[in-house]
Amino acid sequence: MPSVFFGLEIARRALAMSQLNLQVIAHNIANAGTPGYSRQRAELITTPPLAYPSMTRGGYPQQLGTGVDIAAVKRIRDEFLDEVIRSQTASQGRNSAVDAALGQIELIFNEPGQNTVGTLMDDFFAAWQDLANNPELASTRANLLEKALSLTREFNRLDSSLKALVTQQGAQLRVRVDEANALARQVADLNIQIAQVISLGDDPNDLMDKRDTLVESLAVIVPVSTIEQDDGSLSVLIGGLRMVEGDKVQKLELLLDPQDPDKVTVRFKNGNVPNLNGKGQLAGLIEARYDILPYFQERLNTFATALVNRVNVLHIGGFGLDGSKGRCFFNDLRTAEMVGTRILPTGTDEDTTIDVLGITAGTFTIQGAKITLTAEEVAPGQAITLRQLLDKITNAQPYVRANLKTDPVGNSYIRLDLFNPLEAGTSITVLPGSSSFLNITGLLDATTAFLPADGQYSNASDMIGVYLGIQENLQFIAAAGDDGTGAFPGPGNNDNALAIASLQSYTTALSGTSFNDYYASSVSELGSWAQSATRLVENQDALLNQLNVQRESVRGVSIDEEATQLIIYQRIFEGAARVITVIDSTLDTLINRIGA
Repeated sequence: MPSVFFGLEIARRALAMSQLNLQVIAHNIANAGTPGYSRQRAELITTPPLAYPSMTRGGYPQQLGTGVDIAAVKRIRDEFLDEVIRSQTASQGRNSAVDAALGQIELIFNEPGQNTVGTLMDDFFAAWQDLANNPELASTRANLLEKALSLTREFNRLDSSLKALVTQQGAQLRVRVDEANALARQVADLNIQIAQVISLGDDPNDLMDKRDTLVESLAVIVPVSTIEQDDGSLSVLIGGLRMVEGDKVQKLELLLDPQDPDKVTVRFKNGNVPNLNGKGQLAGLIEARYDILPYFQERLNTFATALVNRVNVLHIGGFGLDGSKGRCFFNDLRTAEMVGTRILPTGTDEDTTIDVLGITAGTFTIQGAKITLTAEEVAPGQAITLRQLLDKITNAQPYVRANLKTDPVGNSYIRLDLFNPLEAGTSITVLPGSSSFLNITGLLDATTAFLPADGQYSNASDMIGVYLGIQENLQFIAAAGDDGTGAFPGPGNNDNALAIASLQSYTTALSGTSFNDYYASSVSELGSWAQSATRLVENQDALLNQLNVQRESVRGVSIDEEATQLIIYQRIFEGAARVITVIDSTLDTLINRIGA
């Protein structure tokens, strides 16, 4: 039978196991509030039993237990839940970035509010109505100038604010890329330490917790998935491409398209392009910088272009108090032209009817606007004049003005002029239809020629401003209209002021709607997008909170549970100590008293 000292070894192992468990429990309690900490448990196993050798193996059990041992100290964690949380965290990263950008755009527009484009536009057209009521009064002209300056300055402010936000979003993109690379480097460094600890047979639980926290921070920026290798290192992938492999890191970078400044690609420095799948802060920032912001900039520029050109076309045709005409109200910049390649028949002028030119009924498109010529408008004896057709083209869209021009030798031709476009480099576009107009005039074969003004032009919201001549001389404001004779009708005439005031409710001022409706729809769309983005963030927050509660129920430290475990192992320790005391007493009897 085994020696009496055999029991001492079993008790010693129980003491050692209890002591280590008490240390693990103390570590759990100490880190109960540490973010990212996973509670730990010692995995207990019975040590291999002792088979006592004998000839017959009889008389007592042949397998004697040898006590307890600790196989490992493991983290309590649900890896599947971790992957789900990383995926949802990436979605929240995108949602938060978009929500923040839309919130900033809302603050810039500040609608509804005072001194916004909407209220200032109302004041501007109301001032034209006041001028129509008193076209000769200097005070009404001064009031109109003040309202016009306030409106143009608000356009300028919105433009500069949106451009600053674009720059800010671009800077955030670069910061997030650098942050992602730094996090990946830290994960790779921890991979080295973890692999070394595991190779020594130890459990690097705290290092693995730290690594998981870093990966989760990385998931906010880009969508990541992970693969744990046999040596304990963690491979981190983005869209199936490895960013971290052991101690190696593939760094991310931003690649701007030289052909399209409004396009950017996130790629690894080795040239591989990961699929962000619309997740992570990078995806959200790219969406905000290259989709959302340009969209609202375009809406604002379209509004500014239409306002400037619609007002200027009417103002140029009106008379100031000095009896002169041909002046613009807003700055008027001709940036491009398209000259018809066909010379019109000799003697053609603006009063020539279009049937004489052979122009047929049907449709054609200029700068996105479809112009329709009816059979009556081209019928002999009923046909409209060339001037009426050119005015029809000019009024169909707020960008291009059509005019009849004559070269130095007296040849007549049609020229399309682009004024105050949305942005520099905008071309004039024409599309054929069933009418022969574009063929007859040679516009179908013509190309856009950019003028020197295009090189000085930026975009409509930036360039909008009141013509300097009007700022210096209020008599230049053209309140009087042309009655068809071309003569000044007198200072009391208000036809042109009424015409410009009525532009506010003109139902086809731009994009088939009025100025008020267009701007209101832009603001409404912004509000709707922002509300949807905020709702997505809130819903995603609720989902992540629920997932984190589930995860904490698995990995989190419960003080009550740890206290229970503490008592259990305290009792085990006390019991093992008592065993040693008993065995010690037995040995004392055996050694010192037997035979005495």
